[in-house]
Amino acid sequence: MHKTALDLVPVLRAIEDVQHSPLLTPAQREAIFLELHHSLPDPMFCNNGRITLHIIQTILRSKDGSTKPAEVKSPATSKEPKHGAASKQKPIRKTTPNTRGKSKAPADAGKSLQ
Repeated sequence: MHKTALDLVPVLRAIEDVQHSPLLTPAQREAIFLELHHSLPDPMFCNNGRITLHIIQTILRSKDGSTKPAEVKSPATSKEPKHGAASKQKPIRKTTPNTRGKSKAPADAGKSLQ
């Protein structure tokens, strides 16, 4: 169950074969590399081959399209928001009511407690 570096080296050969195969289209290569990446064992099963596993994972990530740079938007598409006349006006009192309601003072508010 535990894999060593010797168990993982044939994966490098498989990557090379897929990369140089004239029978595959670029999309097919990416699909195979993605499947290879998902079929690799977890690092916890590769105690003696962690560095080899990391190298293989790095190679596969660079080939399966998962590390493609994000498309950059052109600066012409981003526009600054325009401030209309509404932002300069004060709100009308009727449209902004006091949500807490009117307070009523109790009848004995001004009298002393004695």
